Amino acid sequence: MVPSVHLCPIGKFGLCPSFAISLPWVGVKLLMGCSQVAEFLVALHRFPVDRALALSVPDNSSWLENFRKMHGFLLKELQSRLSSSELSRVNEWWLAFLKIAEVWSFTQVLTHNDLGPVHALVQPETLTLSGIIDFGDTTVGDPALDFAGLL
Repeated sequence: MVPSVHLCPIGKFGLCPSFAISLPWVGVKLLMGCSQVAEFLVALHRFPVDRALALSVPDNSSWLENFRKMHGFLLKELQSRLSSSELSRVNEWWLAFLKIAEVWSFTQVLTHNDLGPVHALVQPETLTLSGIIDFGDTTVGDPALDFAGLL
């Protein structure tokens, strides 16, 4: 097994030998600046989408519809928790968000879809990336989603 550093405030990662860094945000910043993470993402995002789909990787092309459903669900859930003016502001925000064309126009790529410090194995001695784990949420979708967990 590859030694790793678990860069997360919750402690040891149970599936491989690791140790927790006492200041997890220092570790997060190290990973964010790591050229190896960038190289991994470039390679992953260049994987042919048609081949990924042929290998039964899920296609996340219905995610705009999922956001519309989430909008309706959240409004229903928030009705009893917010004032009418607060609910109106939430609704206005969602409607404006759903209309932003730039948000919805991207070239689909193969994504890890759950990339974050807890899924990066790092050599403790050198702080270099030795692997990425947990591809259970992999999908063909928006490449920006692979950066969200690194923020």
